[in-house]
Amino acid sequence: MKGESGFTFRPGRVGEGALLHDTAMHSVRAFCSTHYGTYFIETWMAGFDRDIYEPGIAAEKLIVAEDAGATVGFVEWASGRILRLYVT
Repeated sequence: MKGESGFTFRPGRVGEGALLHDTAMHSVRAFCSTHYGTYFIETWMAGFDRDIYEPGIAAEKLIVAEDAGATVGFVEWASGRILRLYVT
């Protein structure tokens, strides 16, 4: 689905855990680096497993945002709450 912004929004696809993990890492590094040191960010993100995104994908509760075919963010929700929201 093409949004008004020109971004494309689509459901996450099974097997995209590594791609989503990389997107989340890029987002955290970009937006948190002015408040937290590299060591803290890398230690925090080391605890994230690439497979944590797969249940949301399987449940059809994860939407990926793309710009010109490149992943630029995603959101995952459950029970009316946002669980993860990352943008680059």
